[in-house]
Amino acid sequence: MDKNVNPIVALIVIIVFGGLIALNFYCGNLLSESDRLGLMVHHPDGRIVVQFGDDLYKIDPDSKQEKLISLEALGVTHIVGGFGFFSNGDLLVRSGKHSSGFDQSLEKYARIADSKNQQSNGSQLVRCNIDLMRCVQFSKKLPDQNRTFRVFIDSQTDTVYLADTTRHRILKLDSAGELLAIREGFKFPNQLKLVDGQLWVADTNNNRVIQLSIETESFGNTVFQKNVRSGNRRWPMDFAHFDGNRLVLLMDNEMAGGRVIQFDQNWEKTKSFKLPKYSDPLGVLVLNDTIFINDFRHTKIYQFDLNGNRLVDFDANILKKNMDATRQYHFKLRLINFTIWLIFALLTIIGFIVGFYKIDENKFENSSVNNSKFVKGNEMPLVGIAVRPLFLYRALPYINAAIIFILLILISSLLVKKGINSFGYNFSFFVISLFVFKFMILKILFRLSKYRMTIKNGSLEIIDYSGFRWEESFEDILWAERAVKVGELVVPLSVKNKHGLFPRAIMKEWLIPQLSGEREINRWSMFKYQWRSPDGILKLGVGSIFFMSVVLAVVEFMEVVSV
Repeated sequence: MDKNVNPIVALIVIIVFGGLIALNFYCGNLLSESDRLGLMVHHPDGRIVVQFGDDLYKIDPDSKQEKLISLEALGVTHIVGGFGFFSNGDLLVRSGKHSSGFDQSLEKYARIADSKNQQSNGSQLVRCNIDLMRCVQFSKKLPDQNRTFRVFIDSQTDTVYLADTTRHRILKLDSAGELLAIREGFKFPNQLKLVDGQLWVADTNNNRVIQLSIETESFGNTVFQKNVRSGNRRWPMDFAHFDGNRLVLLMDNEMAGGRVIQFDQNWEKTKSFKLPKYSDPLGVLVLNDTIFINDFRHTKIYQFDLNGNRLVDFDANILKKNMDATRQYHFKLRLINFTIWLIFALLTIIGFIVGFYKIDENKFENSSVNNSKFVKGNEMPLVGIAVRPLFLYRALPYINAAIIFILLILISSLLVKKGINSFGYNFSFFVISLFVFKFMILKILFRLSKYRMTIKNGSLEIIDYSGFRWEESFEDILWAERAVKVGELVVPLSVKNKHGLFPRAIMKEWLIPQLSGEREINRWSMFKYQWRSPDGILKLGVGSIFFMSVVLAVVEFMEVVSV
């Protein structure tokens, strides 16, 4: 009989595994809340402004002179969305603390429009005088900006163009915050910029870059649009331009792992900028003769010349020190997470070993298997012949433990290298296939590895994986070359074919001659018993993997054809 679970042991297991999971989430939370590279924008004086954490760094790329703009001193405690500068150097940014209710979190997860369209005293756009460190409300016409948005300010007229991303619209305001025009009909618009007197918008979920009229009377009318993609990257997030060339940051299906693609004036792809492995660019910007690409994942800013040749990384003094410290901090957190996964995997394997290998010997007290032995010759022994499964089945527990270890290492290493949002289709299918093989197929085979059979003088005895004993006289056994039915149990069997649970030679010499020919049925009749048979479930698992393979092949083929 199964032993009762020791409550102290159970409590220790719950505490250990619960503690590992809690520590993993805690480290993940620290990682997500740590300072990161954010957006990059042009400053009217010709310098570049880089967001890092909740601070802005105004940097001269040539002299590397830096000026820190402390947003905390301006009352901005958490940056959400974009920012921009007026011609006199005033900063336009969102003020207030970062907060969102359950409904907004759900909307963000489901990627649907923001249901809040009113203004409160919290998350408003403010115009800040950097020298006086004083901010005033920019507009009373705008709702709260609790979620992401992008902004562009025309340095010639101080006209503000706002991409209200989660409400799927573009707004035009004057320098005093008066709302001049609204245009809807977009799907998660992101970056927007003026190019040659026209407003260009990265309309992310419409997979296009669109050119709009900026005239108030015809604001938002489409002048030109282009669907852009490169392989499975088809979600434009940011863009820049130089000498008639367009640089577009295209994200993959998980809105991560993007790449900067260059198009010519006819929107023909000319090159893809080579970035480090697992990089996750957040934006692209062109200043003078240099292209800047910031990497959210690696906390670096890459520099390229206009021909696409990579230069030395951007290394402004103060910003570089902060980025270096952040990278070291992130490495430590990821190392801790990896260690947690490794400990979890090892403890899981130990648990499987203890749980699956420690068989209660009391299950076999009433069985003759322990006293049986193999004999040679054509006469049946007095006690019986105890037959164990083939070696391949007996090795399955080790394969089972190895697959568990591989699964955990694959997933944990992917999380360490690429982040939780970086599961691609092929990798996901591979992991799912391993899970299917492990739980739908290997679990069944693992149980088969514990079967025991004893051929006696007048009966056949089977002890299944749980220790339950089945015995039937030879005259009452239904059988075919592929299986025997002992009581309610169907046992996989093979005499002529190479596949089988027990050694074919023993089955052919000792078992088959004892079975009654009147009880022999054809192999198709055994189908009505397959639902009780372990190999029936095995076939279901194989069929499931085959079906998933066909579906994946069709999806991949359609993806290639569509490109």
